[in-house]
Amino acid sequence: MRRLSFVLATVLGGCFQPAPVAGAACAEGGRCPTGLTCVAGTCLEPDDPLAVCVDQPDGTPCGTATESDCNAADSCLGGVCVTNEAQAGACYDCEAGVGLCLTCASGACTDAACTLSAGAPTPAELTSAIVANNGDEGNMFDIVATTTITITSFETHSTTAGTTDYEIYTKPGTHVGAELNAMQWTRVGGATFALSGPGTFSPIPIPVNVTIAAGQRQAFYLTNKSLNNRYHNGTAVGTVVAQTPELTLYEGTGNNYDTAGFSTINAPRVWEGKIHYRTGGGKTLATTLTGTVESSGVMFDVAAKTGVEATLLAAHLAPGTHDVDIYFKRGTHAGAETMAKEWQRAASLQGVVAAGTNTPTSLPLASPIFIDAGTTTAFYITTSGQLRTAAGTAGTNAATNADVTIKSGVAVTGVFGGAGAGANPNVELGYGTCN
Repeated sequence: MRRLSFVLATVLGGCFQPAPVAGAACAEGGRCPTGLTCVAGTCLEPDDPLAVCVDQPDGTPCGTATESDCNAADSCLGGVCVTNEAQAGACYDCEAGVGLCLTCASGACTDAACTLSAGAPTPAELTSAIVANNGDEGNMFDIVATTTITITSFETHSTTAGTTDYEIYTKPGTHVGAELNAMQWTRVGGATFALSGPGTFSPIPIPVNVTIAAGQRQAFYLTNKSLNNRYHNGTAVGTVVAQTPELTLYEGTGNNYDTAGFSTINAPRVWEGKIHYRTGGGKTLATTLTGTVESSGVMFDVAAKTGVEATLLAAHLAPGTHDVDIYFKRGTHAGAETMAKEWQRAASLQGVVAAGTNTPTSLPLASPIFIDAGTTTAFYITTSGQLRTAAGTAGTNAATNADVTIKSGVAVTGVFGGAGAGANPNVELGYGTCN
């Protein structure tokens, strides 16, 4: 009877025989002895870096909680303690080899190893405001580049919500005189997707990737086949609508698609929407961007064949608005999928609107990340929504060129939630090469 009572007390009372110590596996139900905390199946001391953020709100100080010359203040994020974003010119955590710089002296970051040979890409956008007093299936308009840019995608205003079949065309020079002549235009692509309706812009999930040299004019034709763009009446074709330091948008025409896409025009008309583009020169490398496997995050490695500075990543985000965080670490992600302290945040982006299915959404890094020749740097993209990847085998080449190789990695659920299935990351890397 005494033996039975002891067993019942052990099972029902939650006693541990033998009592586990820090580092031992948690008991059933995530139980640990008094004074220890169960984190990811392991009993840990309360001051363990992996335990201090359990049940703590984001932003709670942890780890090295104060900032010094060579060390960033740490804080909780998603229940784990992470190293905060390094700012340009500072060299936080470089003593541990995790920072943005090669050497650190008196708080100053030295990165003399990389002098860019031809710049590095930076994402930007131009907006043509909503006025909305007219509409038709399409719009033609001209863009003139002040510096060399690459148009990556568009967002448009629509008269109604609903599913549309959409096309984008382009041609060098002006659209004037070519409004009815399809032979002068090149079809960029087409897509079927949902328009969000009046009062807001709808991303057009058609990758554009048209480069316009400094001083050159390029025409675009954005059209539905049945639904309508929402636009407004202009003053004269060729009048400036909006401009940034890199490009100028001009008034154009409203276009009726009819059956072939190049029919009746009305002028002058002002297209309403956003133009997404890259400036700054440099290069890009993209994996496939047609994946359909969804997860909240992906980790992958980038191996440099020559010295490069990464300035942006573009990811295949599911339609909608996202809060995105990007982390990096020196070396591979393999074995560090749950080890938040080994990663450093490279960007925290709020309210990112996805460019759409099969279209990369640009995610600028807070500061350039130098990757030396012959070394590997891992990246981790995590979103409040879902991103899309394709099936892949971790460690195999997903995309490669003369400068860098992007490796397939793993899907990650939650923030540092551990390695899932192998994944082609469905990303684009923007970078500059070092002299």
